[in-house]
Amino acid sequence: MDLTWLADAGASTIVSAMATPAWEWTRSRLARLFAPQDPGREEVVGLRLSGFAAELATTSERDVQNRLRGFLEARLSDDPNLMNDFAVVVKEICIKIDLQPSVELISHVNAPGSIVVMAGQNADVRVGQSFPEVRITWAAMTTQEAARKLETLDHPSAVMELTGMDPAAAARRLAHVDKTRAADLLSHMDEPLAADLLKQISAPHTAELLALMEPPQGAAILEHMDPDWVVARLSEMEPDRALVLFSALGSKRVDDLLAAMQRQQAVRLLGSVGQVLVHQARLRTTVDMAEQEAKQIVAQAKEQAEAQAKVILSKAQREADELKATAERGRAEARSNGNAEPVNVDQQALQEKIYEILAAEPDKLFSARAVASKAGVPLTLAKSLLTRLDNADRIAHNHRAHLYSVKRHTSG
Repeated sequence: MDLTWLADAGASTIVSAMATPAWEWTRSRLARLFAPQDPGREEVVGLRLSGFAAELATTSERDVQNRLRGFLEARLSDDPNLMNDFAVVVKEICIKIDLQPSVELISHVNAPGSIVVMAGQNADVRVGQSFPEVRITWAAMTTQEAARKLETLDHPSAVMELTGMDPAAAARRLAHVDKTRAADLLSHMDEPLAADLLKQISAPHTAELLALMEPPQGAAILEHMDPDWVVARLSEMEPDRALVLFSALGSKRVDDLLAAMQRQQAVRLLGSVGQVLVHQARLRTTVDMAEQEAKQIVAQAKEQAEAQAKVILSKAQREADELKATAERGRAEARSNGNAEPVNVDQQALQEKIYEILAAEPDKLFSARAVASKAGVPLTLAKSLLTRLDNADRIAHNHRAHLYSVKRHTSG
């Protein structure tokens, strides 16, 4: 029987069983088939099958069936002798869920000498010779050789080989695989197993692998990690990437991590959250929005983030007060000069003046304080006008060093 056809027929039948009372029996029967006499590997296969069933809640049935077919093809390719037994199991599943098996599946039998004979409705007979199973002798390879071998295997095979290894050996070999490839393999593994492997890889390397994963999958793996370990790895990432991964975690997990941050005094991540919230508040240009964002921090971080939220709100209020004071000073100067009507500060003219200061020395990097001094305006007002120029894409801003320069626009 053709392996691809058998895997496709099996995947269709197994997906049909997932929503029936026979699913637990089906999962256990397949796990025993693919991991005979190996309880540890049987559990891994069972968890993998449960993962496919869980995907039906968020993924189309066709996509789940395609992924399951790839998994089955990889297992049957590893051990072609399983094809006969697998066909029998698929037929048993059909009977369990009251599904009519195909004629080809019913007619599939083993002939002597490991010759497979299949007769369909039109008496079409195919004869194929079974091939001996080829096993990879990982113990005979160095760690580097094993890593190169994992990079050459197709995706499902590499994942299955890793799940069958001793976790310590699998982690050691995975650490020498290309980082992008390693992150992809971990993303398609059972989450508890992926978490176990990551805990046995060196810390900086682990942080890089997590940063390369899609946030939902990385967050799913982190759900199985100790909060202190998670906080330590997040603190080793770029703040922006750590914040994205942090945001993908559930609210209960966020509370656990915030408690761990307090224990470790790991303020780096909370500082990054505060910086993002301040930036969002400035873009929205109202103190009310800054207060709303601060309240969200208090709700999420509870007592641990309350002090940080107050700092954000106070800073936003000070900036609003300083802008108001600048306008009042302008009105006072207008009255002292005898003008009948108060004159508002022409912020557009000041903005252009600051741009001209930067453009006059295009190769120089200016701090906000230096710009304020040259323009003769308060530091807070200079920062506000620089932010507007940055948002208008007229100047360049080094966010790490807080330095500004005129933006060079290249012609096509």
